[in-house]
Amino acid sequence: MTTVVKSIVQEIKEKGLGNFLRQAREEGYLKCLHDGNLLQTKIHNIGAKLVGVDKVRNKYYEKLDTQYGRHRWVEYAEKGCYNASQVPP
Repeated sequence: MTTVVKSIVQEIKEKGLGNFLRQAREEGYLKCLHDGNLLQTKIHNIGAKLVGVDKVRNKYYEKLDTQYGRHRWVEYAEKGCYNASQVPP
């Protein structure tokens, strides 16, 4: 939790509060407050690198300074259904 707070403070220092809140709204952080799983994924995305988006709009992230096996993940385009079959081959 401490690293999350540090990351947020660092982002605010770099971008300014207005830009930080604008990006939070654009990325969907404010809409996901009622969904714990999505909020956890969004928080995990802080400081991560977006490495790609596929044809169904799934977002692929990478954060190399985290534990191996947890350093890459997918944020599904369809937020209401978390299903690995949504990732195209």
